[in-house]
Amino acid sequence: MRITSFIFGCFGAVLGAFQGIKWLSDLSSESGRLAQSLVGSAGKLGQELTSFKTAAYVLLICAFVGLVFSLLTLMKKGLKIVNVIGLILAGLLPIFISTQAFLGVPMVIGGLLGLTVKYNQHHS
Repeated sequence: MRITSFIFGCFGAVLGAFQGIKWLSDLSSESGRLAQSLVGSAGKLGQELTSFKTAAYVLLICAFVGLVFSLLTLMKKGLKIVNVIGLILAGLLPIFISTQAFLGVPMVIGGLLGLTVKYNQHHS
């Protein structure tokens, strides 16, 4: 199950990174900058644009974090519960900023599958 957990974690990380890059690209395009200048930061639309930008950065950070925890799970390194919680949080955190930031959710599945991975116990 560790390979399956790794695959879901990496898949979610790649999708989350793609979504974050796409949003940042859209916001920095000419039409995106024009929309931001017209809307400003006030009002519901301005807040939504701001949450997209914040969510895009969070998606990128969570993609990196999810990739690290996926690798740790694959290699059976670190504490299992920390790896599991890291993957689950990396998949869910962006959704709390923008409900449309959901492409990293496969990391949650990877984290849940990580619960089944048996780590070697070293006793001294």
